Amino acid sequence: MNTGLLAFSLIALFLVLSPGVNTMLIINNASNFGRKTTTFNIAGLCSATFFHGALSLFGISVIVLSSPRLYLVVKSIGGLYLAYIGTKMLWSGAGILRGKLCEKAVRKTVSSSKSSVESFREGFITQLFNPKVSMFYLAAFPQFIAGRNTVFEGFSLVLIHASIIASWFFFLTFFISRMKQKIEDVKVQAAINIVTGTVLLFFAAVALIW
Repeated sequence: MNTGLLAFSLIALFLVLSPGVNTMLIINNASNFGRKTTTFNIAGLCSATFFHGALSLFGISVIVLSSPRLYLVVKSIGGLYLAYIGTKMLWSGAGILRGKLCEKAVRKTVSSSKSSVESFREGFITQLFNPKVSMFYLAAFPQFIAGRNTVFEGFSLVLIHASIIASWFFFLTFFISRMKQKIEDVKVQAAINIVTGTVLLFFAAVALIW
């Protein structure tokens, strides 16, 4: 493995392992809805990663980065989306603690699944507007493809990133499923929703301000 490929792989690994909006999404959905939902979440995350790669490889990211107004629009859309899903999760957790959702209803929600399309879309949009991933493909990724002559080589790097994403989040889903009995406790579930919502709102604020 050459130095550039190794450096890219390590950066991609750090990018995936560092806690962020994707981690919060998978933790919340794995604990609430189970493996089927997170499988389609992960498919959406990986698909959006290839979309990011395509934008960078074909020079569209450069256009966005060079236009302050366009960059502001993209950043604002991403921040508002994160704020929306963060608020939903926070409100859900707070509702459980206030007693507006009975334990039976919560357990029914936990055992159900979102539709495949909804789960895929949720993963895709979350990754598409993920601030740290967007900045990586806008600023850092072009440095790794500068010396490469073909689009195929560029997408090979994206494939490495997507493979790391899939591997880590499938492992995380498996780990959470093993703890399912504890996670199904109403108070624990409420805490997961509140923490997830709070973190997502923090990332939304960072995306909008930065």
